[in-house]
Amino acid sequence: MVRIHDKSVSKPYHQATYHWEHILTRDKSMKLLISSAQKAARRNTSVLLRGESGTGKELFAHALHNASKRSSGPFVTINCASVPEHLLEAEFFGYENGAFTGADRSGRMGKLELAHGGTLFLDEIGDMALHLQAKLLRVIEGKEFYRVGGTKPIQVDVRIVSATNAPLEQMIVQNTFREELYYRLHVITLSIPPLRARPNDILLLANTFIKQLNPVLETAVTGIEESVQKVLYHYEWPGNIRQLRNVIERGMIMAEKGKISFADLPEELLGKATVIHGKTIVQAAEKTEIERALRETYGNKVKAARLLGISRSVLYEKLKKFQM
Repeated sequence: MVRIHDKSVSKPYHQATYHWEHILTRDKSMKLLISSAQKAARRNTSVLLRGESGTGKELFAHALHNASKRSSGPFVTINCASVPEHLLEAEFFGYENGAFTGADRSGRMGKLELAHGGTLFLDEIGDMALHLQAKLLRVIEGKEFYRVGGTKPIQVDVRIVSATNAPLEQMIVQNTFREELYYRLHVITLSIPPLRARPNDILLLANTFIKQLNPVLETAVTGIEESVQKVLYHYEWPGNIRQLRNVIERGMIMAEKGKISFADLPEELLGKATVIHGKTIVQAAEKTEIERALRETYGNKVKAARLLGISRSVLYEKLKKFQM
């Protein structure tokens, strides 16, 4: 997608950071999706964000909140997969004094209560335990809940945005996700396509990451060599935008300056890339390194061969082979 997650951006507690302009894309389907999301943002309707890990579901959740009438209210996130199941209920609903061993003596507000007047973003909703799903359903329907160990009902007004990469429909059949909750959460569903489905966004995002990361990493990377661009374009990106950002960051650290070359790429890319314009990856990488050596030595073949760690005669053979 389009996810530009700048680690240098300071994120105030319980406040959404990102807006629609942070979602960069050239892809037509993504632009239509953003248009639909902008319409959904203006209402209090529940929104379900679906997509593979790393596609930018959280970014959409932030933008939805910031474009809504609740933008001045809190934006509270709870990751249903990262909190242990035995603690998730207390994290969600809060608890009263003495509710369980180790509980804060004064009790504690839960994420649901903290989100009052704003948006509650439930990430990885498919990992929520069944008994908590039932309690969440009651909150959505009755707009009130009880803290763990509490007897006083607490009124709450929140908009719920949830996200998952899990097959919820299949989970309903397997009785691991409540059908009633499913229909409550997906009044509006936004399905974010994987990066491999929108290849024209790959280089847009990669170059944006370079601009963002240069001051952070204290590097002077100016771009990506053309042969490497082809590898990035044709790679499947199973980790989506998150993986792309990691690859670019790694490449920048290795390159330090100039353009990112094959030598700066991780094995995961070189190992799975096959053939580009009739040349194997190994051949393309070899040619790229020769070109770099010749540039650095201003065309001096003796110095270039020394820099490459090969003899001058071998260098001449390779120049002939690659028609350089």
